[in-house]
Amino acid sequence: MEVRIIIGHPMENGLRRGASGDRITRNVIPELVCRYGGQEVMRISLGTGISANPYVSFLIRAAASGELRFDWIDEQGVRDSHSIVMDVI
Repeated sequence: MEVRIIIGHPMENGLRRGASGDRITRNVIPELVCRYGGQEVMRISLGTGISANPYVSFLIRAAASGELRFDWIDEQGVRDSHSIVMDVI
């Protein structure tokens, strides 16, 4: 099964300047973790080369129904997550 997620995040690399001319503080999501049925099935490293609102897709073998959960923390310490319960028929 293909799993796809878009994370709503600015992914600022610290090189851009705002309207006032000051640099916008770097703030990226360094790591994204996915768990399926409580077990980690995917962990990726993200960096400054990733665009805003990153899109990630990967394949998993869904053998049983369970929760698919994504967790991440950005460099400013903001935690977020998203989960969905999948029903395997």
